[in-house]
Amino acid sequence: MYEVVQAALDYASDFSISLKHHKHYMNTASLGLAPDKSIIEAEQALRFQASNPDKASDLMWNEVEKIRSNIFHMYGFNARQVGVGESTSHCIYKMVAATKPSRVAVTSEEFPGVVLMVKSYCKSRSCDVRVYDGVIEDAVKEAVDDGVDVVLVSAVTWVTGYRPDLAEITSYAHKRGVKVIVDAVQHFGVLSLREGENGADGYAASPKKWLLAPHSNTAVCIVGEGLMELVPPYYGLANSEIGDWSNYWSDPGKNCDDDLPLRSDGQRFGAPTGQLYHSMVAARSSIEYLNNIGIGEIEKHVFKLHSLLVEQLENTEVEVLSEGFKQKNKSSIVSISLGDYNRNRRLYEHLLDHGFVVSLRGQKGYSVVRISLHIYNTEKDVLSLTKTIKEYLND
Repeated sequence: MYEVVQAALDYASDFSISLKHHKHYMNTASLGLAPDKSIIEAEQALRFQASNPDKASDLMWNEVEKIRSNIFHMYGFNARQVGVGESTSHCIYKMVAATKPSRVAVTSEEFPGVVLMVKSYCKSRSCDVRVYDGVIEDAVKEAVDDGVDVVLVSAVTWVTGYRPDLAEITSYAHKRGVKVIVDAVQHFGVLSLREGENGADGYAASPKKWLLAPHSNTAVCIVGEGLMELVPPYYGLANSEIGDWSNYWSDPGKNCDDDLPLRSDGQRFGAPTGQLYHSMVAARSSIEYLNNIGIGEIEKHVFKLHSLLVEQLENTEVEVLSEGFKQKNKSSIVSISLGDYNRNRRLYEHLLDHGFVVSLRGQKGYSVVRISLHIYNTEKDVLSLTKTIKEYLND
């Protein structure tokens, strides 16, 4: 049996500003909660920008560099690989488009918004987007054997929480000359990268979810060496080698149509223009907070809560989807089902009425109540949730 131990991480007090509005927040897969530190620093940045608008732009670029450095410390990527872009979908779109593919493969469990962005590119370039079904690792291998140019795969799927073996996928694809782009939005900030999982050609993740910067409209783009020399489908001044911005703006010798060299690092796939100073401060602060705890410790915490949740729902009619996964394929998302959409909706609404913020999600025949576990969740959250579910079933 699972023993509740006091040694489990309890960082809920670091989120007092956000948690005072929520009895039990278990919905990070939709939107993360910011630590107090991040909210306070973002508010300070807004006030500073109001009184020092001429300085905010230069300071914004300092924050971008700090974000790049913090992602390096979290996952071991070379800081040179990291770019800061507009959104997860935009980063993926640019990385896929830069390869100029004829055929792009996606699995049937990918997020619709990302796939739609890729389809929009292919519709205007006469390339083909193919959807592959089945266990993700097997679906990717089938796609690679079919001769696709690029595979798009989620590090953690958004409905079921399945965590595919990225090392296995990347190795198989690369041996056959196929590039792998990873949607890491449900992974970065809560799970570690295991051995061999940092070798894909690109990764993208918005900080608004598990990296805990919900008020930051941006994304982290990790660009592998295989893409670093490629040209994104669109770019702007922020992707170019400018040097000193003050000198650039004041230079009378520049022309509006000058061809500027692209940056030689991951920022060539970043946002084409400067971004909001307070937004960059928020993202940097939240990622910094997580780094101070350590991604390994965070992962241990969520898996302990995951195990507790599963144990507490044993001998009930609740199907826990992750119980059908191998241990290596489990994540911080625990999706449960009562068998059909209508029963799941009623359970979802009951949980909302009792103070549990969770999600009702569905795709390719799945209907689930999705539960997300992060650093601010506690054993009390899980025990209260499972007690409420069991009382509902017995009513």
